[in-house]
Amino acid sequence: MSTFIPDPKVIADLSEPPEEPFLKLMSNPSIRRASAQQRPLMMVLEITDKCAGGCNYCFSNSTLASNVEMPKEKIIELIDQAVELKLRHITWPGGDPLLHHNFMEVMTYSGQKGLHNYIVLSGLISKKNASDLYDLYQKNYLHMLSVHIDSTVPESYNRLHTSPKSLDAKKQGYQNLLDAGIPASAIGGCICLTSESLTTFEETFDWFVSMGANWINLLPFKPTGFGDLNRNLEPKTSVLKKAFEYRAKIKGKDWERVGPMECGQFHCRTLIYVTFDGKVAPCAFFRESTVVGNIFEEKLTDILQEKSKKRILLYDHEIKGACATCKNNEICFGCRSNAEMYLNDQTASDPKCWLNPDAKELYFAEQDKSLPVKEI
Repeated sequence: MSTFIPDPKVIADLSEPPEEPFLKLMSNPSIRRASAQQRPLMMVLEITDKCAGGCNYCFSNSTLASNVEMPKEKIIELIDQAVELKLRHITWPGGDPLLHHNFMEVMTYSGQKGLHNYIVLSGLISKKNASDLYDLYQKNYLHMLSVHIDSTVPESYNRLHTSPKSLDAKKQGYQNLLDAGIPASAIGGCICLTSESLTTFEETFDWFVSMGANWINLLPFKPTGFGDLNRNLEPKTSVLKKAFEYRAKIKGKDWERVGPMECGQFHCRTLIYVTFDGKVAPCAFFRESTVVGNIFEEKLTDILQEKSKKRILLYDHEIKGACATCKNNEICFGCRSNAEMYLNDQTASDPKCWLNPDAKELYFAEQDKSLPVKEI
């Protein structure tokens, strides 16, 4: 076994830092130092499992009928603990945070506490929602937003979602953000890469570019949540490669340096993930397999005081195989959840990365693409 982790003494001075703004942010000297010191900087906080997006592969099993909200008081408590822990940033993912009854109140509180806030949205954004979000942005309480649309081609979109009409609504939601005054530089796109969405990938990517998306995250399908019922949506590794190469062609070669990840190793090694039901894990896709505590049972600050739990959360372990010696491992360490979900070993080299010579095209037996997607 060999390690990918650079010497902490020089971690802030790695050669050829990215120039692409999003990747530069995610691998700047301060985040490199925090990674080396095993010091978290970010919390990803789910506040509800409710979502109207209707994705048939949703990793968190979110639906519009879901009705679990993290209590406002617990969210405020977590924000206070984030400040106590000297965290700098909170990402608010889905379910759709806009559907939490106290969304504006908790976002305002987080902003007033000086935290950097990034919201990941289903795309179903009314003009009123957009106006509220602009108000948060104008007050410097909200800094980044991301809109999730997997295909802008109706036939492909319809095969992946329970509500076909939501495509037009999502596209309008993106426009509502711009019309409300939020600059394009603060908005990004998100595409979940499935065997279906990849058939229309370039059209969808180009649409985001036409809307002025500052960055476009590509999230490979994960066989968890509703995705576990639709494993035939696993994309071929060679097709994933083409999608990531297309992004690099359009948005810059720095994007070739992170493989099938999004933000690189320093982001992953400085964050804490908290699910809507209180589980504390390294990321969204370890919500069942690698949970170190629950914020409804103990304080987040107490969980992080335990060295063994902190090491698990911040990936303090060596990586085996190709990822350990990859030319890109100054920034990328491969997607650890891919390794866990496809190989049951989060220390293995990324099994969905085309730079891994041991990566297979497909891992699941049920790859009969004639099978319909199971509607949730």
